[in-house]
Amino acid sequence: MKKFISLLPAALTALVIIALTSCKKDSLIKEEEYDFVAFYVSSVEVKTGSNNNPSVLFTMSKAVNKNSAVYGKTIMVYNAEDKLVDGTISFPGEEIIMFQFKESPNLVCEEGDYCTLKYTIKGSAEKLEGVEGLDGTPLDGDIDYQPGGDFQKIVAYQKKY
Repeated sequence: MKKFISLLPAALTALVIIALTSCKKDSLIKEEEYDFVAFYVSSVEVKTGSNNNPSVLFTMSKAVNKNSAVYGKTIMVYNAEDKLVDGTISFPGEEIIMFQFKESPNLVCEEGDYCTLKYTIKGSAEKLEGVEGLDGTPLDGDIDYQPGGDFQKIVAYQKKY
C-alpha cells in the first residue's frame, strides 16, 4: 500500500503532462496575447449631490483619454424607453468618469415607484471609436481580455419623492 501511495504524485503529474501535451495547439493562449493589459470599468457608484440629483461615477482600471469619452457618442445613459438621458460628463480624477443628470432621474424615468437606467460605455479596437486609456489602450468593455466590447449595466432603483 505504501508503494502505491508514493507513486500517486508521480502518476498524477504524468496525467497532467499528458493532458497538456494532448491539447490542440490552437486552443492554447499564444504568448503575444499576454501583451494586452486590459482597460476596463472596475466599479460603478451612484452618489447623491447637494441638489438631490445623483451622479454616476465610473472608476476605470487606468487613466482615461478624456478626448475619447464623449457623452452621446461613446458614453450613454438611457431610460427604460431607450431615450438618451440629458446630462454631462466630467473627470474628477484621472481614472474616474462622472455622469451628472441635468434633471432628476425621476423626471426622465417611467411611471411607477422604480426607475430603470442603462449605462453604456463603448469599447472599440478602432482608434477613437470607443473610450480608451490615456496610453491608447482601447476599453475592454465585456472583459474578455480583447480590445473592444461595450460595458453595459442596467440599474433599477426606487424613486425618491
